[in-house]
Amino acid sequence: MSWGTIEAGGGPISINVYNNNSTWNKPSGVKRIWVKCTAGGGGGSGYGESGGAGAHTEQIVDVANINSIGVTVGGGGGGDGYSGRSGNGGSSSFGNYCSSGGGQGANRQRQHVGGLGGSPSQGAIQVYGGSGNGHENGQPGIGFGGSSFWGGASGTSHHQQQWSQNHRGHAAWGAGGTAGRNSERGGDGRQGYVVVYNFN
Repeated sequence: MSWGTIEAGGGPISINVYNNNSTWNKPSGVKRIWVKCTAGGGGGSGYGESGGAGAHTEQIVDVANINSIGVTVGGGGGGDGYSGRSGNGGSSSFGNYCSSGGGQGANRQRQHVGGLGGSPSQGAIQVYGGSGNGHENGQPGIGFGGSSFWGGASGTSHHQQQWSQNHRGHAAWGAGGTAGRNSERGGDGRQGYVVVYNFN
């Protein structure tokens, strides 16, 4: 399989997207697929520490003799309060062809540090997730979550309004959770995402 093989056959005839665990079932006439697999982001914490983004992998798969493949989509890690160890993002995978590790939650390595981005493990293209920010003296609550393949995290706020958590849905798939301010809860990481382009 090669990129040239796909190009010679024209564009995709359909696209499947998944943000929950599921099964890919081969559409009629499909012989090759291009898979993009992103893991969930880690959660942010309450004093400037943000979560890491999920890793991203891609693979072209010959499915001429395959009818279905399992899809696993990692959830986002939960945010926590002051200096709390926020939840890690879940791994995403597409059968045995792509596998992406979830981003770490804030403070997982040690107190007041951002979560590390997730690690890729299977796929022709492997991209680490962006890491989160640690606590910065005098500037609590400015830590954006790590960016994923699809984009950045939710916004921050100077005011204590649970802003990061309330607007976590505005983050890109797989992004890390943005930090809270002055001990308010950090935002949850964004869940992962799997996209399948079907070619004949």
